[in-house]
Amino acid sequence: YFHPKPDFRYELSGGFSECTLTLPPNAAFRHLKGPPAKSNQHAKKLVCLEACKKLHEMKALDDHLLPLSEQLPVHTLAKELNSAPGA
Repeated sequence: YFHPKPDFRYELSGGFSECTLTLPPNAAFRHLKGPPAKSNQHAKKLVCLEACKKLHEMKALDDHLLPLSEQLPVHTLAKELNSAPGA
């Protein structure tokens, strides 16, 4: 089975840690390098924040930072089904 999950790689540069995020092939983008931080943990948080910002700008996340779906909401589908001819 394929389990899509992000990959985090760390690199030390000038005493700071930089984290590169790689997302699964079906993501809106694949790679993002975060800003320098004092620790790997902080670098990971920063690159994740940048990824959320970028996904939101690309309209892949809504204002609540939830993934946007191409499907219609359930209440919209129910309304359309009830108004269909012969229903």
